[in-house]
Amino acid sequence: MTDLWRTITDNLSSYLGSVVVTALVAAVSWPFRRWRASAEEKVPVYLGASYDEMEEHREAVKKRLARQPVELVENPGPKKRAAAIEKAKMFVGLYAWQYGELDATKRSVSDLELAVAAQHHGGNRLRLWRVLPRQPHWTLGHQDDDYNKPDSRIGLLRERVETHRPDQLPSDAGRLARAVADAVREVRREEIPQSKYLDSVLDPQSFAVGAFVAIGASIYFAIRLSAADAGSFWTVLTLSLICGVAAYAIRVLTSIWVLR
Repeated sequence: MTDLWRTITDNLSSYLGSVVVTALVAAVSWPFRRWRASAEEKVPVYLGASYDEMEEHREAVKKRLARQPVELVENPGPKKRAAAIEKAKMFVGLYAWQYGELDATKRSVSDLELAVAAQHHGGNRLRLWRVLPRQPHWTLGHQDDDYNKPDSRIGLLRERVETHRPDQLPSDAGRLARAVADAVREVRREEIPQSKYLDSVLDPQSFAVGAFVAIGASIYFAIRLSAADAGSFWTVLTLSLICGVAAYAIRVLTSIWVLR
């Protein structure tokens, strides 16, 4: 009876180590997310676009950038517009076939935004996307009646956009959102050089890799050590945490190496 009880308690201690590892991972994940949010310095980015035709694309971009340390500004009004664009570290402009509603100056918001942005930003900090003529899979919905005339307001605006070497705007809003997010990440790493290391250390994917490895290792060691009658709570706990930390460190170092 004593031997049976010892076997049961030894096995239970092994599986208890697995349970504790799982609980520790869950407990650490919450402060990890808080630490990441508080440690990241946000970069101001201005999003300019003609609003009706770009609604789907704008929403996709905003949703994507919400996952990054970005302070996104979008048409704050005529009194704050110039200051917001000047303050931004990057201007993102989306253009198709709509000039936009005119204000008191007889110019549209998208036209005024681009004019200010061109004065304060250049290179990869002025990133524009535009729809090509007869671009496949692009549905014309809110285009101006004279959108195809070079001397129309939208024609002249598009001509100014072309001088800044814009990229082709994907018909798929998700693809555009990913492209914008990559461009913003590039500017952020230039603005905050240490962010590439901080991003790697605080990367949720790195934490997830370490967590899954730790939990998987705890289950593996619990089964193997119990089968060998060598089960121990502390043995399972220690080996599992070592595996998890090693996986996390490898993932972080690999990410830093890729971003060099």
